Amino acid sequence: MRVLVVEDDREVADYVKRGLEEEGYIAQVCHDGYSALKTAANAAFDIILMDIMLPQMDGLEITRRFAAPESEGPILLLTARDSPQDVVFRARCRRG
Repeated sequence: MRVLVVEDDREVADYVKRGLEEEGYIAQVCHDGYSALKTAANAAFDIILMDIMLPQMDGLEITRRFAAPESEGPILLLTARDSPQDVVFRARCRRG
């Protein structure tokens, strides 16, 4: 299973990547939204683990851009925000 980890905190991203690889997953890391969009456009992933609070383009905007009909695979949004309402709403919009 191929996993794209989108996390701007390099220490956290490396920790998640290492853990996934120890469990047998193939993990690739991007540290910002633009590189995540480019990476996902050039390779297939079974799931994307997406931090919401990213520099330049947040995870919600990236998720909106992935909502195109040709996009496949789920996106798991991760956040340290206090209020999940907007996250639940927007994630639901991605899959209809």
